Amino acid sequence: LYPSTFNLLEVAAVDKPQLHLWETGVIRISRHPQLVGQVLWSCAHLLWLGTPFTAETMALLVAHHLFAAWNGDRRLADKHGVAFEYVRDRTSILPFAAIADGRQVLPG
Repeated sequence: LYPSTFNLLEVAAVDKPQLHLWETGVIRISRHPQLVGQVLWSCAHLLWLGTPFTAETMALLVAHHLFAAWNGDRRLADKHGVAFEYVRDRTSILPFAAIADGRQVLPG
């Protein structure tokens, strides 16, 4: 979930940029796509190498990303309150879970 400004005309010197919490694009598939990518990458490397060192390293990388996802959601909830809760309720961390539950639909 990546907050952004709506357009480039919202420059701080002219107008205060407005925050937009998106629930479209890749965010409708997974609210934390980097976490999903890290888990897939770690699983592939663990299967390929299969050493105890690889298992420990991949577990630490996945744990780091799990913490980052939790902390990011916590910070957005603290900062944006109800606006973030609305987006959180309509999206999912697990890929395609919000689409399967009917909270999101794929375009097209």
